[in-house]
Amino acid sequence: MIHSAGAVLYRQEAGARRYILVQEYNGDTGFPKGHVEPGETEEQTALREIWEETGVHATLAGPKRFQVEYTLHNGSRKQVTYFIASCTEAIRQTGEVRRALCLPYGQALARLTHPSHRTILEEAHRYLDAQEAAHAPARRSGRKGPAPGSRR
Repeated sequence: MIHSAGAVLYRQEAGARRYILVQEYNGDTGFPKGHVEPGETEEQTALREIWEETGVHATLAGPKRFQVEYTLHNGSRKQVTYFIASCTEAIRQTGEVRRALCLPYGQALARLTHPSHRTILEEAHRYLDAQEAAHAPARRSGRKGPAPGSRR
């Protein structure tokens, strides 16, 4: 079994979440990922691969993880663990991938090559929405009593 790790990487731009994808030299578009090196944790691998493929320093956004297993063309089995990570820096092109893309959710979802990645992005997006909602300050209108036009 070959082990790799990576992350659903995002950043906030002008108040909106944008996802950073990488286009591989084979044409596939997905998340930054790579092989777990000896002595390295999956988390360390994910952060290293983000740096190598996008040129940004990232922070893992909690314990959420996703796992995908598949068979490679040569018959080997591969397991990839994905985390959710955030960054504040602008991406820069590196030689590790054909290009890195920073896209809004809908465009990122449409660009992903593999259905399993679309499923992961959908779940990560819902998770991040829920995290934001849980940490949003309660809104107060400043009014007392029933809303205008309501009946008691």
